[in-house]
Amino acid sequence: MGHGTYKGRKRYKCKQCKKTFNDFTGTAISGIKKVEKFQEFLELTVESITIRKASKKLGVNMKTIFDWRHKLLSSIATMNGSSFSGIVECDDKQLDINEKGKRN
Repeated sequence: MGHGTYKGRKRYKCKQCKKTFNDFTGTAISGIKKVEKFQEFLELTVESITIRKASKKLGVNMKTIFDWRHKLLSSIATMNGSSFSGIVECDDKQLDINEKGKRN
């Protein structure tokens, strides 16, 4: 059952815990302000475009692209139920994962 709207997105309320959420909650796109550019970012990621080139092409800050990349990788890890290790492949597309600064 609906629980109003917020910033143009329909909200829902859990009957048990009373928390509200929308259809993006818990996904890679949750909390992203430039949703329309995120789809283009995904296409550029599949093409293995660098952060710098993607930033220039989409007209967003490099930090934003960097954050989107990590958000995407984190959501894939939660879908899989485990963390990445070694080389990760998906449909013959290989992505380099940099865990620089990760403490565990």
